[in-house]
Amino acid sequence: RQAGISGEVESLVLSLAVAYRRMGDAEQARRYFTQAQQRMRVRGDWDGVTTNLIQLGFLHEESGTPEQALQPFQQALDVALAHQLPDTANSALLGLAEAQISLGQSEIALRTLERARHGFAARQDTSSEDSLQLLTGRALARQGRHAEALAHYRQAMPLIKRNGNERYLADLYKAQATSLEALGHDVAALSDYKQYTELKLR
Repeated sequence: RQAGISGEVESLVLSLAVAYRRMGDAEQARRYFTQAQQRMRVRGDWDGVTTNLIQLGFLHEESGTPEQALQPFQQALDVALAHQLPDTANSALLGLAEAQISLGQSEIALRTLERARHGFAARQDTSSEDSLQLLTGRALARQGRHAEALAHYRQAMPLIKRNGNERYLADLYKAQATSLEALGHDVAALSDYKQYTELKLR
């Protein structure tokens, strides 16, 4: 019974963290994510621990502090590998790659993404193909390889539209516009910047 109560409390704490994250209150969200993963660690709920660490990493990424996102993503990856949680390990790799791209570590990010790609393939899991394509494009764009980046963005577009994630779609339009502009395609870039702006204003 005690274990059931503990699980309910941890679920509530996690729900509070997610709610604060959506409201944009990063400090409160960070406090509750940290509290939830500490409670789950004591109970040996390693799947819960990694989930909270990944959420904490994305919170830092969204708050504009990718250097602080690296540690929770790496911790989530280490815990997932230690406790044979391959799906969570793959998610942690995606988060780690995103932070590396934000920090300008594009070559490291490409290696991390390749590792994630192998991990997802081993699980026959295509659910994150949109993120893989978008992040690969962003890493290549960081290296000035804009034509290659656009090829990945084109593959990501129908997947992200189908999944209905407007935040990812906005990110994609912005990334695509940046590469188009870099290649001198100003009209197409302007069209994508407008799409990005419309999505952000919703």
